[in-house]
Amino acid sequence: LAAKKRPNSKKLRKRYEGKAQLIGANVRDQEAAAQAFVENFNVSYPVMLDSDGEMVGLLSDVLPPRATPSTVVLDSEGRPAARVVGAVEASTLSGLIDDAMKED
Repeated sequence: LAAKKRPNSKKLRKRYEGKAQLIGANVRDQEAAAQAFVENFNVSYPVMLDSDGEMVGLLSDVLPPRATPSTVVLDSEGRPAARVVGAVEASTLSGLIDDAMKED
């Protein structure tokens, strides 16, 4: 998630610890720039580097290409349960996660 668009990830991680996992994907930067972003913005969740577009390809049925920032909530089976293209507020993301957890 873009630096200015990220919801409060530390609060979200704590709220869903043991229930859900937050994972970021950097689809634009090379490894050094991606690592610098994580360090500069104190990103508290794992961030995958997707410079070859493999992960974006896996989500092509859910998200249009280059739709960043984007958020996809997967259910416990790894199926897309919700998506947001653009910025997402923490309260909205919490609601989407809660809904996905209810469906399981």
